[in-house]
Parts: sequence; C-alpha cells; structure tokens
Amino acid sequence: MLQQNPEPATSRRLTDRLTLGEQKEVKRTARRGRNVMSEIALGMALITAASGFNQDVRANKELQATAVPTVETMFEALEPEHQSNALVFIHGFGTIDADSLAQHVGPAAQQMVDGQVWSVGYNNAHLDERATAHQIIDKAESDGVEQVAIFGYSGGFIFSTKVGRIIADESSLRIGSFTAIAAPDGLDTVREEHVSGVALLKALEVFPDLAYSSPFRKLGELAFRSHQYLSDGQVDLDAFWRTVERVNYVVDSNKLPGTWLMVDQLALIENADIEADLQAINESSPLRLRPTVSYFGTARPGYDAVVDDERAALAICESARKAEIDCYQFYVQGAVHNRVDIGGEAYQQAFTDARPVVAASMARAMSDRHMAIARLQRGTIAGR
Repeated sequence: MLQQNPEPATSRRLTDRLTLGEQKEVKRTARRGRNVMSEIALGMALITAASGFNQDVRANKELQATAVPTVETMFEALEPEHQSNALVFIHGFGTIDADSLAQHVGPAAQQMVDGQVWSVGYNNAHLDERATAHQIIDKAESDGVEQVAIFGYSGGFIFSTKVGRIIADESSLRIGSFTAIAAPDGLDTVREEHVSGVALLKALEVFPDLAYSSPFRKLGELAFRSHQYLSDGQVDLDAFWRTVERVNYVVDSNKLPGTWLMVDQLALIENADIEADLQAINESSPLRLRPTVSYFGTARPGYDAVVDDERAALAICESARKAEIDCYQFYVQGAVHNRVDIGGEAYQQAFTDARPVVAASMARAMSDRHMAIARLQRGTIAGR
C-alpha cells in the first residue's frame, strides 16, 4: 500500500506527556500543514482547468481500455527438477506490477518453495481476476508449469485468493500454496490512519472522470510525498519543485498506477471475502489439491505501520481453517511495509525456517489427493 510510514506506537505515546500549551502548538502546526496542502490543491485544480481536462481524461481512458494484465518470468527455479513449479507474485495497493517484489523477495521465497519466479503486472488495466487468472493459466501451459505457489503482498493477497478461485474453477493447474505477506484481510485490519483513502472512493462516485485525470493523480502523489518538502507546516520551495518534477515524470511516463486502478485496489480491500474464496477453492473438486496457507508478518525491530498484521494473521488463518486448509504464521524481523527492498536476509531466514512446516503440509495435501484419485479409480472399476 502506498502510504508513508508513521512513527511506531511507542513514539506516538510521547504526545500523552505534552503540556496543554505544547499540544496547542502541535495542533496549530498541523493546521498550517493542512493550509499548505489546501493551497497546493487549489493550484493543482487551476492546472487541471487549464490543461485540457477532457482531452486528458479521454487519453487515460484509452490507455486503460487497451491495457491488459501480464505475467513475466523474473527468475528460473533453483533446481532444474522444479521448473514445473512457479511462484506467482501479486503486489498490493498503489503498485502497477510485482517486479520489485519478485526481484527482492522471490529468491528468498524459493528457499521455502522452489520454482520459477513470476511477476503479475496490472499495467493500468482495471483489476480483473479472471483475466489475470487466465494469463497465469496460459503461461503455465506454454512453460510446462503444473503447479503454482501464489504470493500476495499486502492487498495483493486479497486479489490472489480471487485469482486462485478462478484458476481452481476453470483449469487443471494445481495451487500448492498461498502466502500472505503483510496482508490485511479487509479494511478492519488496516491501521486506522491509513483507511482515509476510502474517502477517495466516495468522491469519485460523484466525479468519476477524476479517476482519469493526470493532474488529480499528481495531486494525490504530491500529498503522499509531502514529507519530502513539508516540515513543521513549512514548505521548502526548492524541495517542492523537485518533488513536482519527479511526480510529473513518474505519472507522465506511466510508471505509477492510474487513479482508476487504485480505486479498484481500494474497493478490493473494502469488499474482501477471503473465507469465501478459500472455501470455494477447496470445494472446487474432490480431486483438487488442497493448498497450504502461510502468513508472514513483521517482527521486532520492525513494525508494520500499515497493517495490523497480528490481527490480520489470526483472521486469515481462521478463514483458512474454516475451509479445512492448513495455515501457519511466521515473522520477518525488521521488515518495512512499503520497502520490499529492505530485509533481504531476514526474508531469507524466515522462508528457510518455514520450509519444513510448509513442505510437510503440502506433502499431506498431495497424499490426500492421491488417495482421493485412488478411491475414485477403485469406484470406477467396481462399477463396470
């Protein structure tokens, strides 16, 4: 999720010890900051009015209409005999693809489940679990892959179970496991200070074309990056214009998700139903391989500033167990929610430690599937 990390809870408690006068000064500073952002918003609104709003919206709608999800190979399997397996990485809110996730976490994840490492790209198409699932199915068929392990980061895990449900319903591709990394099970387990984006959904219900406005997207990105130019309610103008330049570049070159995709990603989290997805996957066929679910949260000295990972892990594992699916919880020391490039060695250690438990669960599931197939065959022979 694209949100600036706040200070840990222990730091926030310092405000409890401020004097009344100090607390008033903090509030005045916050108001000055909000006023600055209001002025920026006004400026951006003027830019929007002067920059051919309709033409811009039309161009972005054409971009969205022609965009399709993709699945790209990032790494080969560690061992040749595991080339028929693939680890499919799906990123969360505020991302356009899972390339960075697969690049930084993929090699560590191969220590738990070996196979090719794939990255799912949203590519500014609207979220579509069926289209994404069939991209995975088609690539598996062309690459000789028989089984996938699906890794969902943050809100990407919610999408991964929906994609997995389509794969289970509409193909013979086996799903060996789902891995949730720093994932919420819905808005209830997103930390309170990070649910403000839901207000964006309501605003865009009234002004839907704003979702296709580049200046509106730039305004959102400027607000997100305000820590780069705003300090104690004061704007560093040089830093502000450098930030504007960077934001113009990443939005104009299509390196960030469009607002329409972010709206889809927010709605996905708001309407999550992981329990129903896992239940459907496990009930799709008596011969379907039962997946194993793992949850990787953040351990000290890290702190997940976006997701209440303890509550989320409990909720997701409860959903899995109701679907009669094994679920295990693990921890990555010092992970940072918005920086998948941090904690490489910790991820490596966490996945290595998880391997015996996850491998044993997957082996039991495969054994159960073989027994189900044998029972079916015996019944077919007896009925002849």
